[in-house]
Amino acid sequence: EQIESLSAIASEFSDFAQMPVTQPEDLDINEILENVKALYQDTSQIRFEFRYDSRIPHTILGDRKQLLRVFTNLINNAIQAIGNNENGTISIELESSDNKYSLKISDSGRGISAELSERIFQPNFTTKSGGMGMGLAIVKSIIQGLGGEISFTSGEGSGTTFIIIFPALETMKQEEDF
Repeated sequence: EQIESLSAIASEFSDFAQMPVTQPEDLDINEILENVKALYQDTSQIRFEFRYDSRIPHTILGDRKQLLRVFTNLINNAIQAIGNNENGTISIELESSDNKYSLKISDSGRGISAELSERIFQPNFTTKSGGMGMGLAIVKSIIQGLGGEISFTSGEGSGTTFIIIFPALETMKQEEDF
């Protein structure tokens, strides 16, 4: 078991050190969120709230697989933070302004303490008994690789909100022209 565990740790570090080559394409975040919604539709103990206008395209330049990895990692972390709370809620909200899209993933979990929040994106840091602490470091690397930003707000006992800012596709194309 320890050999398998060490092998898994080595694999995670290798994945982090050698992120797969990004396959950028024009993506509508709405479509990715619809896929995420389908993935979690059978999660009965947690109520999901999706707030975005699916009629308005929210197009970015991104890698479909990497974005799915980002969203599922953040949602799985939210599910674990909520634990067995029968009134658990995860809300996903997408807004646009100033050629940027803001995606917020909020949970009603236990929150992140102030002393831990400084280390949350560091590789090999985890607050869980399982896992290797690579998930949020990988998430941050993917978001930054797409020209985005990620941050969070939290307080012990009050849940956590991860905020991802993506540049709109038009902004990315304008920057390439320079």
